[in-house]
Amino acid sequence: MSILTRTYIWRVGALLVGTLIALHLLLSATHPSYSVYTPLYTGHRSKETWSSSDGTSEWQYDEEQGGIIRNATGITRRKANAVFVILVRNSELWDIVSSIRQLEDRFNWWANYDYVFLNDEPFDEKFKTYTRKLTKANCQYGLIEPSQWKQPEWIDEEKARAAREVS
Repeated sequence: MSILTRTYIWRVGALLVGTLIALHLLLSATHPSYSVYTPLYTGHRSKETWSSSDGTSEWQYDEEQGGIIRNATGITRRKANAVFVILVRNSELWDIVSSIRQLEDRFNWWANYDYVFLNDEPFDEKFKTYTRKLTKANCQYGLIEPSQWKQPEWIDEEKARAAREVS
């Protein structure tokens, strides 16, 4: 095989790999459903130990001790007994997918807090499927009565709108 043929094969191979990566990035940015199923980084990290963002300390998580978190200097913290409560509609699926991915990538991959999604109408199966695939934590779906979801009638809508615009 001549040097010209080997160079040509390497160039074609590099071009093909570059094209596939570019296509993956483009589809991830433009189609949220694609990025849910094909992330470049899936967050495979150890739940037992992790390092601080500056790399100065390593933390350990101990489930048997009730969720105590320790670092090498002896500082301990207890994992809070909590869940994420999220008010969201079916139509806001892609917004909440983005938020859950950020939570999971930066925090909940080790804490594993459950999610409770609340809506004023029943969640559709598409919403449930996508949100469950984003986390290893338990997901619960509940209904809020429409009267509880909406702003009470005794609130002056003009004042409320003006207050929202100021802040």
